[in-house]
Amino acid sequence: MFLPLRSKQQLKAIVALFTLVTLAETLVWQLANSFWTQLDHNLIDKYYQQALEDKKAPASSDQIVSVVITDATYRYIESNYLDRHQVALLQNYLYELGAQAVIYDIVFAFPSSPDADEALTEAFDYTANAYLPAGLAYDATSQAKQDYLRPHEIQLLPKLGFKPQFKDQTQAFIASAITTQKPEFANAAGGSGHISSFVDPDGIYRHLASFIKVADYYVPTISLSVFLDAMEIEKDSIQVELGKHIKIPAGDSFLEQDMLVPIDNNGLIYIPFSNQWQNDFPKIEMHKVLELFNDMEAQEQLMEIFAGKYVFVGDISTGISDLGSTTVDHEIPLLALHTAMLNGFLTNTFFTKQDNNLTYLIILSLLILTALFACIKNSAYLYGFYVSSLIGLVYWGYQSFTAFTLIPITTIAISYTLLFAGLVLLTNLLLAKDQRFIKQAFAKYLPQKVVDQLLLSPDSLRLSGEERVVSILFSDLKGFTSISEQMPPAELVELLNEYLTEMTDIVLEEGGIIDKYLGDAIMAEFGVPVSHEQHAEQAVKTALRMQQRLAELREEWRAQGKAELYARVGVNTGKVIVGNMGSSRVFDYTAIGDDVNLASRLEGANKIYDTEIMISESTNRLLPQDKFHTRMLDMIKVKGKTQPVKVFEVLAQAEHQLPQAIQNYHLLYQQAFGAYLSRNFEQAQDFLQQALTNKPNDLAAQSLLSRIEDLKNTDLPADWDGSIQLEQK
Repeated sequence: MFLPLRSKQQLKAIVALFTLVTLAETLVWQLANSFWTQLDHNLIDKYYQQALEDKKAPASSDQIVSVVITDATYRYIESNYLDRHQVALLQNYLYELGAQAVIYDIVFAFPSSPDADEALTEAFDYTANAYLPAGLAYDATSQAKQDYLRPHEIQLLPKLGFKPQFKDQTQAFIASAITTQKPEFANAAGGSGHISSFVDPDGIYRHLASFIKVADYYVPTISLSVFLDAMEIEKDSIQVELGKHIKIPAGDSFLEQDMLVPIDNNGLIYIPFSNQWQNDFPKIEMHKVLELFNDMEAQEQLMEIFAGKYVFVGDISTGISDLGSTTVDHEIPLLALHTAMLNGFLTNTFFTKQDNNLTYLIILSLLILTALFACIKNSAYLYGFYVSSLIGLVYWGYQSFTAFTLIPITTIAISYTLLFAGLVLLTNLLLAKDQRFIKQAFAKYLPQKVVDQLLLSPDSLRLSGEERVVSILFSDLKGFTSISEQMPPAELVELLNEYLTEMTDIVLEEGGIIDKYLGDAIMAEFGVPVSHEQHAEQAVKTALRMQQRLAELREEWRAQGKAELYARVGVNTGKVIVGNMGSSRVFDYTAIGDDVNLASRLEGANKIYDTEIMISESTNRLLPQDKFHTRMLDMIKVKGKTQPVKVFEVLAQAEHQLPQAIQNYHLLYQQAFGAYLSRNFEQAQDFLQQALTNKPNDLAAQSLLSRIEDLKNTDLPADWDGSIQLEQK
């Protein structure tokens, strides 16, 4: 059974777009240096953390141990600096305990006491298994110069680095500054390498530079240097092809076969962490080694720990240790980068980044399949394939990660999404032609959002209604009848249309719909037809914008000699019935209910208090208190209702600072109204008198004072609630 396809015209358009997008993708692929982005690395971090939980991360070698210098070590040696006598002891002890190599994550660059330096030099010279690093500042743009090198550093270059066979050196990192060991130490050491770290733009340590060029030499990362010596590799035989791998030939070494270490275009190696810092390799504090070595029974235990092992020595004490975040940890000693890298060499476990060509083919394959699904008339197949593809990509990315292949899933997903969006956009444009009938038939009679809903669901073109909580706005012009009597009809219509157009635009911009125009009045709803929680905020913001725009229009009309219009706005929030209502042939999308009537009454109640915007308590309760300046006005009962409603005036959005006098007035008025409701009329009068000194002509305060005066000599019923009955609509 064949699935129904789109029309021939639509199929031709899909093929044309597919061809265009494919050409664009091919061009980007040809120009791009790499498909990898920061988002890809962030996703890989998540994969890495999951792989640790699933125990699918690289295995840990049992040949690595760390001796760490801690705060307790400094307390043990009773010094606030690292005494080189103690380091010399440690070096000798580790040698006697059978350590294969002792790799320091410390640069002894400056002199100490002569006897301590002499002792440490002798220890390095005698043991011949210490690796002392250099610190290098580097980038990919520096020129290979020697003018920053001091004479003793130039002499050390053959010991620091070597000259591998580079296929292309153009993007290799080049040193711009160097910090080496004190010359006596460097000459006595068994080997060297750099401990310079590489941090990604987001502050995460994911890579190490395999080589850094210093003059004519290439200094390897210290873990690589240790490994090459341990395997007795002929260093000048190493082959480096940037963007692919470092080839370490087995030759006559201890390697059983050639080793390929994946690197990127700058020679960076993705660090193969086997676990988090606390759980990766055994660690013992330096002072414990010093303390236990002279105990024969403990010495045997130390021998089991260190014999034949690669021992890293690093200072992780407070304030000294270099800390950073990695793919698997937050704020740990950067010593972990080098132990993890040596582990990668010892276990021959490295992550390979997927080739750009394969990434391109994956995107192209997804695009072809998407184009085929786009040809099916039912779009559910297209969207289903898209969602399934994204889920499949994420799953495939993780499975590939556990096989030590890194794939730029985010780049593939984003590229695919953009291409998918293009196809969807085209199909929507094509479908738009078939939907013009609905738009032409109803756009002039229904708000745009309702029309959009009809386009999505033509079945909704029937009489129906549903109960919803929405915010209703009523706006009406002050004294418009008098104005209309004084203007020629043509000018009146022009003025009114200009006003209604400006106000309508604001309603629509803020997400509302125009329910109807009642002469010069506007009825609008917020929160329909698409339901959301910000309808009260939208309605109040609309009211403020309407008043602000009307003030601007008055300035323009005044300059043109036209009549000036003033409006009152009422907003209420509550349950109403919304939907298509009317006859089977003529209907309207509208809202009905008591809360609609209340919004209309609030608009009219503005005239009693000489206010511009009045809202109900239900609306005020839903407003974010940090976005609007509101103040309580009164408790009113609208005509035909017995339940009082607390009403508020809206003055401005919160970013507009109110004058201090107005702020004082609001506080005093609120205190007065509280006293009024508590029947403490004298205190209420006192607060109101103070309030009027800040805002002398406020009708709300004057009205409340007058009301209190009438009530002072009245026996109030027990159920008196302080509200007033409005007789007008």
